[in-house]
Amino acid sequence: MFEYFAKYGPDLTYWMSGGMGGRGGFRNNSPTYGDLMVATDGAGVPRSFIATQENFAVLKTLESKNLLVPVVGNFAGPKAVRAVGAWLRAHGGVVSAFYLSNVEQYLNMDGIWMDFCANASKLPIDESSQFIRSFRGNGPNFGGGSLNQGLSPMAMDLKACAAPAVH
Repeated sequence: MFEYFAKYGPDLTYWMSGGMGGRGGFRNNSPTYGDLMVATDGAGVPRSFIATQENFAVLKTLESKNLLVPVVGNFAGPKAVRAVGAWLRAHGGVVSAFYLSNVEQYLNMDGIWMDFCANASKLPIDESSQFIRSFRGNGPNFGGGSLNQGLSPMAMDLKACAAPAVH
């Protein structure tokens, strides 16, 4: 896997490592690592972990205290997200931020967003818990345009996706 970082550097995209980025026409619209590192929020403020020395120091501190937990697995499946929630509850923890990366587009595309939502609703959260999203254009599904990052309250999103659909 590291050879991809060496070969492509900041032009690395998810699809280059054999990931699902080529499905559904998203391959050519996938953000590069470089895109993600210079993306801004809705107010034009860069928010990546390397945007400022302060951002990097915060992330480095979290990682050194083992408070940054990368989760690899099927977010809509029966294990990955649920196991994190069980561990957090057993240790009195609360999710402060959940970075969705590009997984959101695949959960929607594969029709399993509600399964993820059910799993995420079992996480211990509070009023400050946030989803962190990266998206193109005006929505979270990489629809084109400039790359944006945004925060949204987990409680609000999870409440909205738990509500029955109105047709």
